[in-house]
Amino acid sequence: MNPFFNGDDTLHNATPIFYNSDNAINIPFVRYLAIRDEETGMWRFQDGGLKVGASNRTEAFFGIRLTIEGTIHHGWLRFTRPDAQPETQFILAGHDWNPVPNAPIQVGRPPEVPVETEILPNGNGIRFTWPTGASHWVLENARSLTPPVVWEPYPFAGGSYADVPPEGSERFFRLRRPE
Repeated sequence: MNPFFNGDDTLHNATPIFYNSDNAINIPFVRYLAIRDEETGMWRFQDGGLKVGASNRTEAFFGIRLTIEGTIHHGWLRFTRPDAQPETQFILAGHDWNPVPNAPIQVGRPPEVPVETEILPNGNGIRFTWPTGASHWVLENARSLTPPVVWEPYPFAGGSYADVPPEGSERFFRLRRPE
């Protein structure tokens, strides 16, 4: 089984996870092991015997499953290196995970967190709601989408909802994971 994913593949509950013969999650990342000779100070590379590896890749995506408070969350890790030489190490270049339990995520992209709208009674505006798993995210607003776009935190948001009065509805909104 190939442990790597391509950008825009979707990870979900039925996505296979790569296991080794001991039934442990195994990420076969390099084909060669670097061994340093202590007497000479020279490095040599030994074939690690990897059958499915990253020997010709400069970028590799791995799918992950996280258990958070007893629920499964899907995510991805992106590793890169400047060339495909076996001795060149990969570095972690990006990652993300979906805060919504059991919801899919596209490899290489941020999660799509559903935001629902509801009209408030008596014409008092609208309410945005989003899953509690994203309650620490920031609701931002902008008056225009013409560059340069200026996003500012919406001051009346908290937890997993925000009420927008009618006079504030002529704005654009986005929900963003804090950095």
